[in-house]
Amino acid sequence: EEVNVIIKFDFGNENNKEISEMKRSAQKYNSMSSAANAAAVQGWEFISANVVNGPVGTTTHYYYMKRNK
Repeated sequence: EEVNVIIKFDFGNENNKEISEMKRSAQKYNSMSSAANAAAVQGWEFISANVVNGPVGTTTHYYYMKRNK
């Protein structure tokens, strides 16, 4: 069974060069762990996660992260 993975970074209304690059780079990740590790390299710290079951066959994983300024 093939699994389709879509990674997106959401920064709310914030937008700068670094955020734009992170959003662009999200397309190359094929797992949540690879995306979280890439964010950690940029100084983001994992806080928590939750999973939401959607329509048949879909699951959304939310990872919450923060970075001190």
